Amino acid sequence: MDELIISSVRFLGALPMFVAAVCLVFFNRGKLQSAVYNRSRWFITAATLILGIQFAIQFVGQLREQSVTLCWTVNMMAYVIATPLYNMAELNLLRAGHNMRGRYRWNGIFMALCYVILAIGYFTDTLINDQQPWLTATFVVAFLYFLKVIELSWVLFQEMKKTDTRLTDEELTQRHDALRFTARVMKWIILVSLFSPWVGMSSSLLLNSFYGIIVFTLLLMFIVTFIFYGWNMAECIKVDDEIAEAVTAEAENQNEQLRQCIEQWVSERHFTDSNITISDALQEMGITATSLSYYLEQHTTVENYRQWLPHLRIEEAKRYMLEHPDYSLQAIAEECGYANSSNFSRAFKAQEGMTPGQWLTKQKENI
Repeated sequence: MDELIISSVRFLGALPMFVAAVCLVFFNRGKLQSAVYNRSRWFITAATLILGIQFAIQFVGQLREQSVTLCWTVNMMAYVIATPLYNMAELNLLRAGHNMRGRYRWNGIFMALCYVILAIGYFTDTLINDQQPWLTATFVVAFLYFLKVIELSWVLFQEMKKTDTRLTDEELTQRHDALRFTARVMKWIILVSLFSPWVGMSSSLLLNSFYGIIVFTLLLMFIVTFIFYGWNMAECIKVDDEIAEAVTAEAENQNEQLRQCIEQWVSERHFTDSNITISDALQEMGITATSLSYYLEQHTTVENYRQWLPHLRIEEAKRYMLEHPDYSLQAIAEECGYANSSNFSRAFKAQEGMTPGQWLTKQKENI
């Protein structure tokens, strides 16, 4: 009876996976709108085909009846490829195709590493051992897969949080409904996948059957939603791109306003007031220290916003000394925001590495 049940589960697992893969190939609901959607579609198609082949091999070969670890090995060969592919497909949608190269690279390295370990196990005869399965190469792969699933679930959770924070508009929220649903189903798929290495070690056919039913039911929910609401996801990706462009344009506009505000304050020579502090300057301009630091980083060589006022005053003093070489140090100091010539000379030497007199002499020699 148990054998009949698990055989039925294998057959019912293989058939829907192959049908779903065909549907994914031909029912392309996003082809006119988004290359990102298409990329995710092919990831899902490949993963679905792999799982369909895995179910078919288990059904035809009756592997579990032959050996628990043989069945376990075939499952791991499929899971270490299919699970990251499904995850990359969903991340690709959530990120609107951006910043995915790193994920592709590291998931590819993970898949290759698992297959290298399985190959080593095959050639060293440590791939199958029903008496001590924890001593097999398959167990090492299963453990790596377990860690990988934890990492995939964490990354997906973080990306879902980022997506949710952007959904403040009712229309935008509706456009994201399908994407958010598939993301949540994918989260459950990945969490359920945490148990697959250990269920595979179990000798219980009923436990394996029950687990298989849960997995491919969740996968079919994910695939069906992806197929029938693909245009929503493509529209969502388009909206995400529009949001990114709008955010960039807004940031550029804010930067320009910041630049104009600071440069106007400088052109009005407020810094020459000997009593003004950096806090006073920030308050007069209506900006924060962080904004000023950003401006200085982008437009000047000043490293610290607290050095900005002395820098402005010394630069103004240098201009005055060249235009009025007959002025006294005291007069120049007062004109540029210093209470006396001593403070001026000290600040000048700290910035230029020489006294005002030495600097002026050097400038005359260079003329």
